[in-house]
Amino acid sequence: MNEVIKLLSDILGNDLDKDGDLVLYGENKENNEWVVRLREALVKAQKRMYDDGGRYTNGGHDLDLEVGGALRPIMEKWAEEGYNMREIAHVIHLAVIDIESMHFVFRQHKKLKERLEDGE
Repeated sequence: MNEVIKLLSDILGNDLDKDGDLVLYGENKENNEWVVRLREALVKAQKRMYDDGGRYTNGGHDLDLEVGGALRPIMEKWAEEGYNMREIAHVIHLAVIDIESMHFVFRQHKKLKERLEDGE
């Protein structure tokens, strides 16, 4: 998707910001409208876990089943050892947040590395 955004930047004459997103210009309304529509199209092109009504898509449902199946035995094991189920869930929740955060950190690091290699 980064290559698509770079190509669009060249076509529209809009710069990329530090996160690699197209910059909107106040005086160039025609390009701004294209950028907004293109952003929306790129977001819609990504697979979604929820539909417009907030219900699971097939992918969301499958992920829910997979995660539940993986976590249930871990949580039950720790509960049987005497730990509080709410605290177990909290620790797991924090671990998930850590994984998500590291994903974004590594993604930003990769973008920065690519920019440095491109001489920017």
